[in-house]
Amino acid sequence: MNEMEIDQDDRMLDALIVQTLEARPETAIPNDFAARIASQLPAQRQAFFRQRHFGPTFSWIGVITSIVALFFLAPSATRGSSTEEWVELFVCTQLLCLVVWIALRARRTNSA
Repeated sequence: MNEMEIDQDDRMLDALIVQTLEARPETAIPNDFAARIASQLPAQRQAFFRQRHFGPTFSWIGVITSIVALFFLAPSATRGSSTEEWVELFVCTQLLCLVVWIALRARRTNSA
């Protein structure tokens, strides 16, 4: 084989490869395919979810903890330490926010 025949064979091979790669494959899905797959699946169980109410529980725990903290911080606030006063103010703010949140949640629950 001479060089010209090898070039022509390479071009023909390249053209055949390109034609094969660009051809769309024929896909055929049987009409009963979905029914066959569905029949093989196990029966679905009904999901059971118990609604949990962690928010109100932990907010009441936060209210009680804040009241206990204020009970122990109150005697130290009379001594005049600036840091202790700021901590007491912070705990009071947390207590106020928790109480407002609980009240708004109770109001929304009762009105709905």
